[in-house]
Amino acid sequence: MRSLEDLREIIAKYPKELTEPFKNLENMTIPDIVDNKVALHPEKVAFIHDDNAVTYKEFHDEINKAANILRRLGVGPHDKVGILMRNCLEWIYFYFGIQKNGAIVIPINTFYREKELTYILNDSEAKVVIATEEYQELLQNVKRDAKFLKSTIIIGDDVKEGMLNLKLIEKEKDSNFDNLAKPWYDAIYFYTSGTTGNPKGVILTHYSCLVNIAQTNSQIDLQEDDRFLISTPLWHCAPSHAAILPGLSKGISFVIEPRFSLDILKSIEKHKTTAMLGVPAIYIMLLQSKEIKETDMSSMRLFVYGSAIMPYNTIKTLKKEYPNVKLVNGYGLTETSEAFTFLSDEYALSKPGSVGKAAPGSIIKILDDNGNEVKTGETGEIVCHGPMIMRGYYKKPEITANTIKDNWLYSKDLGHVDEEGFLYIDGRKDEMILRGAENIFPAEIENALAMHPDVVEVAIIGVPDEIMGQEIKAFIVKKEGSIITDDDIKLYCREKVGKNRTPKYIKYLDILPRTKTGKVLKRELKLM
Repeated sequence: MRSLEDLREIIAKYPKELTEPFKNLENMTIPDIVDNKVALHPEKVAFIHDDNAVTYKEFHDEINKAANILRRLGVGPHDKVGILMRNCLEWIYFYFGIQKNGAIVIPINTFYREKELTYILNDSEAKVVIATEEYQELLQNVKRDAKFLKSTIIIGDDVKEGMLNLKLIEKEKDSNFDNLAKPWYDAIYFYTSGTTGNPKGVILTHYSCLVNIAQTNSQIDLQEDDRFLISTPLWHCAPSHAAILPGLSKGISFVIEPRFSLDILKSIEKHKTTAMLGVPAIYIMLLQSKEIKETDMSSMRLFVYGSAIMPYNTIKTLKKEYPNVKLVNGYGLTETSEAFTFLSDEYALSKPGSVGKAAPGSIIKILDDNGNEVKTGETGEIVCHGPMIMRGYYKKPEITANTIKDNWLYSKDLGHVDEEGFLYIDGRKDEMILRGAENIFPAEIENALAMHPDVVEVAIIGVPDEIMGQEIKAFIVKKEGSIITDDDIKLYCREKVGKNRTPKYIKYLDILPRTKTGKVLKRELKLM
């Protein structure tokens, strides 16, 4: 997109009822969020990290310093700039500083090694990378093969030759900068996990992100006096776009942890945090720890979760142990700028397995393989429609065309909707089990087993079978001290989902293998 007219042309492709609530966002950019809030409460704390408190005014000044550094290095509109660091304040400063130049943020997964990093830098055409010292050697090793990389900024004390030392190039007086971004500009390319090949760059514009921020704030009740704990990696879409951006737009405060560990319990108690974001595995680990029983959690009022279905027994325990804390589940994709359906606290127990209803500004449908809408309760592919969806995959027009059809985004997730309009995830299209002539959806069995009182977590896969084509295998994490047997599990399944959906094979694990963002690695389970 090259102009406001181009943006409005895209907006016009959606029904007016989906776009009208966001009319005021057509002239806004992401950096405007901070510019607007600093004018309202400059001395309010925006972030706490390593016990350092940063006010909104200080935050604003640091963003402008970062923007000026990049400008002196030749960064301008539509350039791409990578960020490679664990959660820290500099990550956030440069996120906004990049966008203030009208440039595009490239968040880099900190678990990437040389091959993956080289691919991302070349595919995105990154001109500059900002990194902390721990990634300096990695960047030195890939620098020669990164065809577009001109400058590498290192945050640290021992900066090697050929790298730029942030301390030597920043200037205290650089605390002013005019925002060069436009609402129709690309704001960020989030690279997907690449489980089916090389990662793909998801193009999100300022406008699509701002729409999703508004959607999130309509469903998650953030309040100005909240202190939101962030411990999941900022290079992932959820913490940065489903927590940081909505929270800043409300003028709240954040406590930033470098990574998740049980030490976050100390931060909750020390800083009296009121909200947190986590994948289900985080809540499970916290509940299983002895430390949580010794932690004052009385300040907490909001547990936000997503990325995977929260086991029913975990929800029950959270509601029992923390009755004053509300649970909110969000479901979305990087391709939709983040969550577009939400399950509110009032349905946390009564709608087990559901991810809620579509947020204002979005529509969902469930389609069969021929593109026809299925009946209520039947499983099909989840497709969504709304101005929050991505512009496309960077430099991948064919994959984009197969994913966005007539402005509907095809998620490759399978799901169904109940009589009240609540959405349920039944798995990925490539995870469906074909047993005999029957399609079996792992999530149906997982949701049923998750309600067994002795089951902490469960994952279902299909395994080859000479007679049936595939059979069902369950991987189960039992509660500590449980003496449950295979026969108990099979009897329970026969009662809940029927004989044809009862696992033939059962394996017990201490923990399910997961990606760094908390999703179960079913490809690893297939090797067990």
